[in-house]
Amino acid sequence: MEIFSTDIDTQVLSRSESGIYSQFEVQRGLPIKRLMKHFTQVEADWQIKDGLRERIEWKQYNLLDDFSHFGPFDVVFCRNVLIYFDVPTKADILDRICKVTHPSGYLFLGSAETVLGTCDRFERFRECNSAVYRPVAGVPA
Repeated sequence: MEIFSTDIDTQVLSRSESGIYSQFEVQRGLPIKRLMKHFTQVEADWQIKDGLRERIEWKQYNLLDDFSHFGPFDVVFCRNVLIYFDVPTKADILDRICKVTHPSGYLFLGSAETVLGTCDRFERFRECNSAVYRPVAGVPA
């Protein structure tokens, strides 16, 4: 497993790379078994264990730039980012994400985001109640 983590904000990347999260952050949807398996308690905070952190690559990146040289990805998390763009820009970003997503891969968006009315290259993954999408089968990359 490899994890590729990007953000345009270098401060956000630096914090992410430290791998240190507050109790509040780790308790939001992370089961206790996974917390204990992948994190070590450091005072009042939690830090990602080295074995997992070594599999993560952090890179400053702007979604508006070309990312065709990345991928293919099995899972893409693009949460709470698209809400800041107009519809044509969202459509462009989603189209480019689809091109680097494996045909059997998944796209996770924020709960306030959707591909509906913006991009026909993804369809909602019906087995999930959140904003999870899959590339539409047969649509050329």
